[in-house]
Amino acid sequence: ACDAQACQTGSPTFLCRSSLCTDTTSGLAIEVTPARTRLPAVAGTATAVTVTVTGDGEPLSGMDVTIAASSSPAGVGSLSATTGTTGADGTVTVAFTVATPAVPGVATVTAGLAAVPQITGSATVTVPRLDSFQLSESPVQHKVMGAKGSAWNEFGWIQVQVLDDVGGAYPDGLPVR
Repeated sequence: ACDAQACQTGSPTFLCRSSLCTDTTSGLAIEVTPARTRLPAVAGTATAVTVTVTGDGEPLSGMDVTIAASSSPAGVGSLSATTGTTGADGTVTVAFTVATPAVPGVATVTAGLAAVPQITGSATVTVPRLDSFQLSESPVQHKVMGAKGSAWNEFGWIQVQVLDDVGGAYPDGLPVR
């Protein structure tokens, strides 16, 4: 846990409380949480991004927030809105959508309080580059479903894993034909 550790460089009043970077002077904190942190490089694929504003650990309604996305390289995706007001549960939700054409990279979604811009939170959404297809290391043996010349078709299945550019499993949602 990060409790009581400094969490914003150059700002001694920002300390980690309950895993959130909190301004100890005001008790305000903001958290940015994407529903999915990895999306396939498929144009139009989207994920919900929820911004939560709390004061002394309690949700705050009616708070105006600004939301921005930056990426490396530029053009990974965009947001459905760049401003919002928190509801009764202290949240506002926007969508992050992969660009058309899809651009692999990392997008950082940052939200801040309009009234107190130094209080911010951020999260990343990765759109990895497709790297390779790999056959499963442990193929499954299937029973023979017919005999040669019997007019019964025989089927066999293979398992293929789709990998990203760092060797991890590629995010679901990639059409494979």
